[in-house]
Amino acid sequence: MKIQVAWTYLIVLLMITAVRAQELEVRNVRFEDKGETVTLMYDLKGNPEKKYEVSVALSHDHGKSFSLYPQHLSGDVGRNVKPGKNKEIVWKLEDDYPFGLVGDAFVFAVTAQTRKSRISRLPYYILGAGLAGGIVYYATRKNPRENTTMTIRIPADF
Repeated sequence: MKIQVAWTYLIVLLMITAVRAQELEVRNVRFEDKGETVTLMYDLKGNPEKKYEVSVALSHDHGKSFSLYPQHLSGDVGRNVKPGKNKEIVWKLEDDYPFGLVGDAFVFAVTAQTRKSRISRLPYYILGAGLAGGIVYYATRKNPRENTTMTIRIPADF
């Protein structure tokens, strides 16, 4: 019975992981060379209530490695990109490569990921420093009482 429950739990866990992996997807990536600029088009499938971070990489060896990262990008790229069809990124190619790129082995990779939270840890550092200072003060003050017990209560959500 325990083995059957463990297998059922594992299968459910894998199904949840598969559903989460399917929540975000970049599809239908294509590009158009317009001389001084390159326009990348793509579809971003994801939660319509969320915003995602979209980035672009370029391969010069048919997609074996992506070692070039265009810098002069505008449009549906960077932080705060909402899901949708026919998203566009404009790359000012000549600003990154004034002499252009030569070859026919170039492949673009458009990737998206969930935005990372930027919660400040400063309040925790201040609280920790205050707590440490209080402990030091209490431990080193003059005229300490004998057999003194110190109790420090730390909130459960700390």
